[in-house]
Amino acid sequence: MKKYQWKDIRWRNFLLIPILIVAFMIIAVIAGIFAIIFTEYFGTTVNHQKWEALSVLMQLTAYIVVVFAFFLINIDLFKRWMKEWWFGIKKGWLWIGGLYLVSLGVMYAFGEIKKFFPQIFTNETTQNEQLIEQLFSIPQMLPFNFLLIVLLGPIVEEIFFRHILIGELGKKFNFIVMSLISVILFSAIHLVSFSNWVDIFDYLIIAIPLVFLYMKYSRNLGVAIAYHMLNNLVSFLISVLW
Repeated sequence: MKKYQWKDIRWRNFLLIPILIVAFMIIAVIAGIFAIIFTEYFGTTVNHQKWEALSVLMQLTAYIVVVFAFFLINIDLFKRWMKEWWFGIKKGWLWIGGLYLVSLGVMYAFGEIKKFFPQIFTNETTQNEQLIEQLFSIPQMLPFNFLLIVLLGPIVEEIFFRHILIGELGKKFNFIVMSLISVILFSAIHLVSFSNWVDIFDYLIIAIPLVFLYMKYSRNLGVAIAYHMLNNLVSFLISVLW
């Protein structure tokens, strides 16, 4: 196993954390100004539904900034990475699809187990899933929801939770240790409220295959993104069609 040095960590990738925070702050200020102008000059308040639409556009814009920044920061390696990611997807598509089907089976079984413990699992779906379902109440936002949930969301989350947390920090803090931390943090970040901590089990079912595939294919970010997109695409289609 290769022995890494501190200099082997590509520290420039950690700039993505403040970039994401600043992007959200700037976009939030712009959205706030827009809401004030809309209220003052058009005499109409920005209702809950409009705020939901605005929040989707804000998050979408911030994610676009992060993906573009990730490309610029790593432009010297991006061509090689793209080839490696695509090769990994072609090589691992059976694992990606097969593991996803297994995770569906685990999710179904877990849903059945929940029914025996209504005192603990008080909701059929997680709070985060309930919030996502609300986004579909605005038909005009469907294309933007698709971009956020199916495309940009998985890319940004995999950059942070797999590429940075495991791929970079794992060089000095052990890839296995950082993989476990990645699973826990990824699952925890999807909790809307820690009072509903049991929701974390639903996201562990997603996080574990993501980390497994990422590590199995030599920390191939493309494979993890492909699995994440597949998971979110199926969930998106179910929400739209049902």
